[in-house]
Amino acid sequence: MLRSLFLAGIAIALAGCTQEAHLRSPDGQYIGKATVEFEDNDSGNITLERNGLVYRGPWSAHIVDESRKISGNHGIGSQKYLNYQRGWSSYLRAGQSTLQSSRGDILKCEFKYRATAVYGNCSSEAESFEFVTES
Repeated sequence: MLRSLFLAGIAIALAGCTQEAHLRSPDGQYIGKATVEFEDNDSGNITLERNGLVYRGPWSAHIVDESRKISGNHGIGSQKYLNYQRGWSSYLRAGQSTLQSSRGDILKCEFKYRATAVYGNCSSEAESFEFVTES
């Protein structure tokens, strides 16, 4: 029951949440911006502005299993591990999206996030860059 209430609270908190991100070239230069919209904790939309083009598309994500890492660092009997197993943790999620511009240009994006701290990368046939949430 508590787990259901906890997960429902997270879903409600993230519903409609929008996170701004910077786009950076491999050498760290600012090259554009993105907006990541959370419809729920596992899906939403991305709008990305780069080189005068606007790319849009839906994204979806899944939970990354961190149980081995947590048990290795903290022990299988630790409170942190038990909370993770009960669903009382802020889970790391891995997402992906294929964005398209009005011209038909395609960007493939992969990213990870915990709560709304998003970091990842996007690439086309010609370029690759990262995006990270603003701090």
